[in-house]
Amino acid sequence: MIRVNHVHMDTAVIHDFCVHPLYQGKGYGREILACLVKILLAKQYTKIRLGVVTQNERALNLYRSIGFEISAESHYYVSAIQNLIYTGQIK
Repeated sequence: MIRVNHVHMDTAVIHDFCVHPLYQGKGYGREILACLVKILLAKQYTKIRLGVVTQNERALNLYRSIGFEISAESHYYVSAIQNLIYTGQIK
């Protein structure tokens, strides 16, 4: 599965890229991503962004092998819903 959003006239954003676990490690992900990049470049996109969990080394290596570089890192906040309810944050 792979999803692309078009943010600006020149920018595409790749989301939710995944390959079924039975088919991982066989080169399908690289082939899919390389084909998509070619399609986006043919459509005149000059910027292609994607997001990945920074601990996912396998995905990072794939993206780097295609030519992507890390440009920013986002930090996410997580809390169990019970913690929020019990501390009075959610009423």
